[in-house]
Amino acid sequence: MNELIIRTHITPGKIEFDPAEYEEQLSAQMQLYKDEPVTPANRADRKKDIATLRKIRKAFEDRRKEVKTEWMRPYEEFEGNVRKLTALIDEPIGLLDDQVKELESRERAEKRKQLREHFAAVSGDDAEWLSLEQIYDQKWENASVSVKKACEEIDGRLNEIRLALMSLNMSTSDVKGEAMERYKADLNLTAALNYINQYDAQKAKIQQAEEARRREEQERALERERQRIREEERKRAQEEEAIRRQAREEIVLEIKRPITDEVVKDAKVSAVYAVSAAPEALEELEMAMDSLGITWERKAI
Repeated sequence: MNELIIRTHITPGKIEFDPAEYEEQLSAQMQLYKDEPVTPANRADRKKDIATLRKIRKAFEDRRKEVKTEWMRPYEEFEGNVRKLTALIDEPIGLLDDQVKELESRERAEKRKQLREHFAAVSGDDAEWLSLEQIYDQKWENASVSVKKACEEIDGRLNEIRLALMSLNMSTSDVKGEAMERYKADLNLTAALNYINQYDAQKAKIQQAEEARRREEQERALERERQRIREEERKRAQEEEAIRRQAREEIVLEIKRPITDEVVKDAKVSAVYAVSAAPEALEELEMAMDSLGITWERKAI
């Protein structure tokens, strides 16, 4: 349809009114009211003046409304005629708009179908857990975005997802499996990596605390063992001292025992000596006693 030129002819109007005719008179009269204060004596007159002034004001307002109504009558008639004409145009606008929307809806549905087919062809094993809706971009349905462009973006998104999963799988963390499942749920790689980092940091903290506890336990065990050894050494020293004390007591008793007839029989005498000497001197003493035919016995004390 060719461009339609709307032809109108507006005749400028004019409202005959001279405000100066009333302004001078009103200004002088209003000044009198402003200059004369209200008193108990003139209060009744002032109330009458208020009623008179309100009537004058109403007269101006009523005339203003009448003039406006007369002035607007040609415009209102013009507006009514224009609305009738635009109503004629609105009908085909609605019809064409509905057809355009229906056509675009079919095109979007066809595009979605093609995108789903492409996703099914390239997603492979990822389709077991990944849906097209998880990566879908509504802008792909715009007429300005071709199916080829949308498919390329799907391919790029799939590559990003596979690289992210590969990165998570390379982690040595105990919770990499859980992190991968979290990523599959929301495709948020940063959140998945933060989950691993937080877990590993907490694990390291626990391991450090456990290692410190283990070292303390080992130190306590070593101290208990050292205490046991000291106690055993103390007991052994006490036992050795008791043995030496008993030996000394036996020797003293032996020394104090009187010589009997059996001892001096055959002209032999038995005697007990307490000797303190170096080992070499004791060996020489024993050799000397052997050479003299003396029967002897060493008892350590």
